[in-house]
Amino acid sequence: MVEAHDFPIGELLPLSAYADRGLRPFHVAPKARATLRPHQVFFLPVPPRDLASDSSFLNYRRIEFALDARRPKSYPSRRSAWFAFPCRACAEWFHGTCRGGNGRIGVLVARGDTPTIVLDLVWRNIAANLRDENWRRVDLADHLKDPGYRPQSYEEALDRVVNAYWSGTLTRDPRPEMLVGGPASIQF
Repeated sequence: MVEAHDFPIGELLPLSAYADRGLRPFHVAPKARATLRPHQVFFLPVPPRDLASDSSFLNYRRIEFALDARRPKSYPSRRSAWFAFPCRACAEWFHGTCRGGNGRIGVLVARGDTPTIVLDLVWRNIAANLRDENWRRVDLADHLKDPGYRPQSYEEALDRVVNAYWSGTLTRDPRPEMLVGGPASIQF
């Protein structure tokens, strides 16, 4: 895994700035011919019928809307961005751990001036674990490096996690993801 300090975290830069550091964006496509980017399904006005009552899907949908609502306006939107990883090892971790080996890994190709930011995707996973009454049990103090912190509500916990994500704060075991905001293609 590439160390987090090998590239800028939480800094909006053109894609070429990462290429100048020898980094290429690797995209993990869920299917060879997907019609939607994976996160776009969360933003459909009406969820697909098979997901409309799935509590896990509805939780992730709520998280994606919270992330999008608090996004700095100059940053790529999770609604429309391409998701990539700054190294092949990062993409392989995601492919094996989060996709169960399904899909394919390819190189994301976009113009050099495409706005790009690297953030820690673990914050999204933490946000997902706050659901129901779990927010009372998730150890945010350690991730936030704020000893003794205990949220008083789900909303407060979610707000702290979302702000940590967009500010580029790293968790104790960061997993970098790139949001690439513009037209792109995937080369397999």
